[in-house]
Amino acid sequence: MSLNTILSQLKKDMVAKMDPANNYNTRPVVKNGVYSRTELDGKFPTICFSVVNEEIKSALGKDKIMMHYFITIYGYAKAEGVRNTNAVKTLAHDVLYFIFSTDWTYTDSTWIDSPITYFISTESDNVSMFEFTIKVKDQVLLSEIRE
Repeated sequence: MSLNTILSQLKKDMVAKMDPANNYNTRPVVKNGVYSRTELDGKFPTICFSVVNEEIKSALGKDKIMMHYFITIYGYAKAEGVRNTNAVKTLAHDVLYFIFSTDWTYTDSTWIDSPITYFISTESDNVSMFEFTIKVKDQVLLSEIRE
């Protein structure tokens, strides 16, 4: 694998498997990168992810390296009023379910690496946010490092 393969698969799996049946009416928009809620043009719910750290865990021989990729997953959801986090908690829990289920291709190589943090809306747009970081283990061939 490579980091780009993992990120591409994360987006592909989320787009295919995140189901709006759990307290929100539309399929979430999925984006790779860092976005503020104002950059999303009111498209909620939205799930975003971005690599925040890479760790070379160990060398596994002449041409293999064990890597840990730290990916922050965060999302935005419309709240039912200022300071209400029900919708964003539901979205966060759906993402957690996705990460630990067979919906995510690399579930067996993934761990949660941080608490889930909620940021409640204090703005008139009533959009709240969640965030947590996952760690994905990967064996990389030296030739794949540049991919």
